[in-house]
Amino acid sequence: MEQINLNRPELWEQPVPFDARVMALALGLVVIALGAVYGYQSYRLGQQRAALERVEAERERVRAELEEVEAAHQQRLQVLEGLRGDISGLERRVAELRQAEVALSRRLRAAGRKGELVRALGRARAQQDGVWLTRFRLEGVTPVALRLEGRALDPELIPRYLQAVAGQEIYRGGFFRDLKATSPAEKNGTPSPYLTFESEAAFPLLGEEGS
Repeated sequence: MEQINLNRPELWEQPVPFDARVMALALGLVVIALGAVYGYQSYRLGQQRAALERVEAERERVRAELEEVEAAHQQRLQVLEGLRGDISGLERRVAELRQAEVALSRRLRAAGRKGELVRALGRARAQQDGVWLTRFRLEGVTPVALRLEGRALDPELIPRYLQAVAGQEIYRGGFFRDLKATSPAEKNGTPSPYLTFESEAAFPLLGEEGS
């Protein structure tokens, strides 16, 4: 009886180290895996690009709005500077008007007081006979310069009239000076019946009421 050794290699089918089908399957799996990774990465890249585009668009929008805001701010600054200039001009104008108002008020008071001065000259004249004014001049406000020119039939009437003028309430505190009296030249050999005179006085009035 013959014995057969079953452990001999030639009796058993030896596995093929690299089977084409297995290799194809493995390669397919690798390709699928790479495709999946590539697809995922492409998807992520697309998402990132879309997000970047949105960020860029938002940045452009914000920059455009910022430029509009800056332009509007500059316009407002220009308007504000113009208003400040207008306000400064108005303040100067108001100050000028106030000064003019004060000056006008003083002039009006002075005009009223000068009217009183003229009436006082008339009252002083009403108490005298033989003397009258031919001209008078009032100048200034505080003090008032008064210049009188007139005629008199008697030399004694001139200082009497000036005293009557100085005795008026509004003329108190002043004084006459440089009294000049002359006799007009004769006409046709006939002497003039009157004297001409002139005198000046200064009075510290026509300021504020009650001065």
